Amino acid sequence: MSEQKATNLYAAFETSKTVEKEGVYIKYGEKTKIRIARAGGSNTAFSLRYEVLMRPYRRLAQTNHMDKEVQAEIMRQLYAETVVRGWEGVNDRAGNELIFSVANCIQLFTDLPDLFDDVVNHSLNSALFREEIREEDAKN
Repeated sequence: MSEQKATNLYAAFETSKTVEKEGVYIKYGEKTKIRIARAGGSNTAFSLRYEVLMRPYRRLAQTNHMDKEVQAEIMRQLYAETVVRGWEGVNDRAGNELIFSVANCIQLFTDLPDLFDDVVNHSLNSALFREEIREEDAKN
């Protein structure tokens, strides 16, 4: 009878606290990339800022009466302030370089809601922050 090895849960689920805070690059083509931190996990700024931004709307949110566009604006601001760490190769509609700032990030997310959704999905993917550990280990 063959013995089965136990699954190493640490290898399967442990993430790097540093990488969760500092972020990983999400590539969009050869020259465009956005550096994102994890939404949650060791990125405690995310949950703290969420509480501050939602405080005036707490009662509306609890009763499902919060305006959807106001909620979307808050989420774009939250991600621009606490998840997106910077970018390279991002241009505006006219092809001019768009320097990273919170205001430019919010505008980009407003103009490109599918990009915002993609950033949100990546930032919630804990495996992304584990893969970075493996890549770092492979380099050493």
